[in-house]
Amino acid sequence: MPAVLERTGLSLHGEPLLVVRDARAVRRGPGPRAAPIEIAGYLTRWGSWHRIEDPHEARMLGLGRGQRSFVESVARGAMARTFAEHAGGARRAKLLFQHGLHGSGDVGKKPLGAITDLGEDASGPFFRATLFSDAAYVSDLTPAILGGQLQPSYAFTPVRGELRRRARESEHNPEGLPEVTVIEARVKEISLVVHPADPTASVRVVNHAVAQAA
Repeated sequence: MPAVLERTGLSLHGEPLLVVRDARAVRRGPGPRAAPIEIAGYLTRWGSWHRIEDPHEARMLGLGRGQRSFVESVARGAMARTFAEHAGGARRAKLLFQHGLHGSGDVGKKPLGAITDLGEDASGPFFRATLFSDAAYVSDLTPAILGGQLQPSYAFTPVRGELRRRARESEHNPEGLPEVTVIEARVKEISLVVHPADPTASVRVVNHAVAQAA
């Protein structure tokens, strides 16, 4: 950004006094706004099984002490109550980066955008959100989002589920790990992450308007 020389007055000897200012500081009028980005995706797909490595969730689901590996599937309707609470304003879900965990940099627990829709259809639970494109920390992630390098994940508390401690080996469970079917889940937040636990989770950009002057 070029500098700007600005005259501020005269010296004792009648010479002009000039100061150097950043062009951004003296620019008049509003600047360009970041292009709004709207995304939509699925948190999982009905009937899909995926392996989980999480001792905390394993304990919540009633698995034995020291057990951290299991396979999980979400039953249709499991998130209906959470989604209804979001729609009614009783409990608004947040959109974060990497679940706001340590190591996510300056983003931390700052929201990436506003979730505008949550629901379930024939394929799975879905969401729609508008990103806070004007925020610098969101702008830093925009290339990864547009490039398809981030996928959705969700943090939830299991309310009801079915547990098979001794599952048979199968195509979706070749090691015969415990199987958990989540019947009801209270979704706490949705995140865009680098490595989602569920490979069927997906997100796409549905609207990326051209930047407009404010």
